[in-house]
Amino acid sequence: MDVVKIRRVGNSDVVTVPRSWAARGYSHGVRVVIEEGPSGEMIVLPESALHACFRTAGRRAMQRHRGALDTLAAHDRGEAATSD
Repeated sequence: MDVVKIRRVGNSDVVTVPRSWAARGYSHGVRVVIEEGPSGEMIVLPESALHACFRTAGRRAMQRHRGALDTLAAHDRGEAATSD
């Protein structure tokens, strides 16, 4: 755990990231997603981690609703609907 100070840079408040975090993906120029947690904490994720979360959630949803997606795809191809 590192303690850092929120600083004013121009018209923005900035939180600095320790250099030791570069190995974890937090280095100069990396885009991050900032979100407020349920109890007010700040959650910071590298953008690449967010893309992986979306891919995983999308794959899970596709598996869960495979039948409905197959029905929609058949409809788009003009195939007759089949009842299971």
